[in-house]
Amino acid sequence: MTRVPPSQQVREAIAALLAEGEPGEGDVASALIRLGAQRVVQELLEQEVTDHLERGPYERAEASEPHRGYRNGYKPRQLRTAEGVLPVWRPQVRAVAEPFESWLWAFLRGHSDDEAFTDATGTRLLSRSAVSDHGGVVGRVRGLCDARSLGL
Repeated sequence: MTRVPPSQQVREAIAALLAEGEPGEGDVASALIRLGAQRVVQELLEQEVTDHLERGPYERAEASEPHRGYRNGYKPRQLRTAEGVLPVWRPQVRAVAEPFESWLWAFLRGHSDDEAFTDATGTRLLSRSAVSDHGGVVGRVRGLCDARSLGL
């Protein structure tokens, strides 16, 4: 059985979307944006582990190099974005002196849509309903743009 990294699975999903389109009446542009964002995040998370371990997947460290840990699969997670929830597989690292914590994941989780409308003290600047209304306006404008030929 061949192990396919999550970033490769997302690349294959993008290729299938471009070849076959979105099933039913789905919005191909929206699906492409979501998959593109998912691919970028996935590849950055995988690269962060590669940088930490100082070797790629399936590569062994030289005997003279200090032990930095091992890759230990992936943990499924979700990332909230403006385009919806993205499934992401966080790489795990084992056999390390200190637990590996992804700086990128901490950054992305700290800048979710919910927190985008708060100030430095955590006070909400916009209510959830105002944020929701804003999203509805964006969706309606997007629908108008999809419905009309913009001549581009």
